[in-house]
Amino acid sequence: MASVSGTFAAAGVSASLQLQAIGEDVTVALSGTYIAAVQLERALTPAETAWEIVFGPWVTEDATVSEVYQTRRQNETLRLRATSYTSGTVTYSASDGDKIIHERSDAFGNVIQTTRQAGVTATLVGNITGDVTGDVTGNVTGNLTGDVTGDINAVTADAEVIEAGDASLGINGLDAAQGGAIVATGGTSSTAANAGGAVSAIGGAPGATGVGGAVDITGGPGGATSGLGGAASVVAGAGVAENADGGVAALTGGGVIASTSATAGADSGAVSITTPAGALSATGVAGNSGTITIQSGVGGQLDGDSDANASGSGGNVSLIGGAGGPHDAGTTAAGGGADVILTTGDGGADVEAGDGTGGIAGDMILTVGVGGTGNTAGKDGVLVLRPGLAAVPTIPMLTNIKVPPTASGADTLTTAELLSGIYSNTPGADVAVTTPTGVLITDAIGLVADGGPLVVGDSFDFTMHNLGTTGQVITFTAGDANVTFVGFTACDPGVAAEGSGVSTWRFRYTSADAWVAYRIA
Repeated sequence: MASVSGTFAAAGVSASLQLQAIGEDVTVALSGTYIAAVQLERALTPAETAWEIVFGPWVTEDATVSEVYQTRRQNETLRLRATSYTSGTVTYSASDGDKIIHERSDAFGNVIQTTRQAGVTATLVGNITGDVTGDVTGNVTGNLTGDVTGDINAVTADAEVIEAGDASLGINGLDAAQGGAIVATGGTSSTAANAGGAVSAIGGAPGATGVGGAVDITGGPGGATSGLGGAASVVAGAGVAENADGGVAALTGGGVIASTSATAGADSGAVSITTPAGALSATGVAGNSGTITIQSGVGGQLDGDSDANASGSGGNVSLIGGAGGPHDAGTTAAGGGADVILTTGDGGADVEAGDGTGGIAGDMILTVGVGGTGNTAGKDGVLVLRPGLAAVPTIPMLTNIKVPPTASGADTLTTAELLSGIYSNTPGADVAVTTPTGVLITDAIGLVADGGPLVVGDSFDFTMHNLGTTGQVITFTAGDANVTFVGFTACDPGVAAEGSGVSTWRFRYTSADAWVAYRIA
């Protein structure tokens, strides 16, 4: 279990190799491109002041040598010597094996314990009590009690409890060309109606005022140059019978203990799903932050001819704020229901205030599904924005808008003015108000292919108020051939008794920067 190695590029000696037992096999290896003579020597005195040759010499030229020397006494000290040297480099090594010191057999001649220089290899059945120093390799059945110093490399370990002897218990996969996996598997039930064994990872209980131990499930880091980080998955078990549902995967915040005194009640634990920030880049393209996707599964297919049964529906996705807590007594208000807030990300700032452009803010897209095709097509989904279910809603649905733009005469709208939705003009004579070009409107919103939300069929509304008082007419005019109108484009001023004149248009994207504006009021 010891070795010396190195090279000779001149006459000289190696480091010493200390060997304790009689009969140890020492392998001597020489290789390289060289002309030299090398021999194995043994010390004649403990102080290593005198030596004798015990193997060799090997007078070789560019030869590969592999010879075995067996020790003849206890506590031998060996070394290699290059007695003569002409040229080249001799690569050498001398190493002993893991000698068997003792073997123990059962009544049938089966070896149950092997003692080597490196440690003990044994088949241990029953309760092992005491201290174990060194590596334990093989099967351990029963209780292993005491201090274990070294590694436990168990093919199978049947134990009720594995408990750490210090502040940390590590269970590590095998270090190899392909890193070894760690699998914790619940036991298989031997009774038809009973469940398989559960696998639980539970943080430790704290002291009276401490924090409970955390449980982390973390994928391994990527390789040093370009490897992807390892995935972390929480996957419920599959149903295997024809009518058995798959298992439920739940992320649940920690519960709380009810307060029975004037002490304020504690908040239950939050559930957070967060992706980290994208990587910084000095001069290249910076990394994107990871996407969060919450997606239900596809409904099951009905594979057969049946008029009585239908295919399965796709799974629902629900974002539901918690109900407010009830109030049992007193005059204070009950708890308010939780808000559900959907907020897109802000665009990144050009922090150096140079020639860069700020990032585009994230879009919010609510898309309902399309009915399935068939002999009778399924109905498309409906997008419903519904206020509270009180008999008379006290608060309507609110939309936050900027101050609407105004003008007083002929005008060419900017895309921001058109997309603001409301516009007013007080003309002094008949005038034209011109839309932006189709390309400008498209670019202001952004096509899906360019990272925006716009697809064919998307639309927005625009309302123009004519605040003229003496008959001045505003004519809505296309900015170019990509914008066309359906309906009268003249917007007359209002009548004093009826209010201002109004025209409302719905702009629909049709294709290739083309927009059709339909007058709807």
